[in-house]
Amino acid sequence: LIILLVLVAAFVIWGSTPARPTSAALAALQSDTQVRVTQDSSLITFSPVSEPGDTAFIFYPGGRVDYRAYSGSLHQISAGGFEVYSVEMPLSLAVFGINKADAIIRDHPEIENWVIAGHSLGGAMAAAYASNHSDTISGLVLWASYATESADLSMKNMPVLSISASNDGLSTPAKIKEYSQFLP
Repeated sequence: LIILLVLVAAFVIWGSTPARPTSAALAALQSDTQVRVTQDSSLITFSPVSEPGDTAFIFYPGGRVDYRAYSGSLHQISAGGFEVYSVEMPLSLAVFGINKADAIIRDHPEIENWVIAGHSLGGAMAAAYASNHSDTISGLVLWASYATESADLSMKNMPVLSISASNDGLSTPAKIKEYSQFLP
């Protein structure tokens, strides 16, 4: 029992120490003339100052990456006219918060089109969410990630954008190509 408690405690500590955001990412958490940024305990909202369109973007962070680390890119997406939601995950692992998009979607009935995105493990969980909610999710963006067989989207009529880099050590070009069979 003591060994189990030590292992659980070690896992919680490990999950509670994600990669920190850069100073540039933290600076992007400030509102400016194009984007209004609001934060609560587990959600960052980037709202375009101009009237937002009918499409919003939900982002799931990579495993053990602080959800604020993506703020520079998400701020830029919002400046393009999109409401953007960056979701903090339990223990910094999206596998424990796969349905976090539910509350955001429920709280914003004015949004007609939802795009879900994620990096690495967050992308895999975003793909799984999209697969299970294809009636609600209009599109998927994978950042150095891929859909697995359990999140098979190959028969769905859903646009998917997959962004990757050749030097990524986890989501290698070979893995992304191998798993592309599960995309539309």
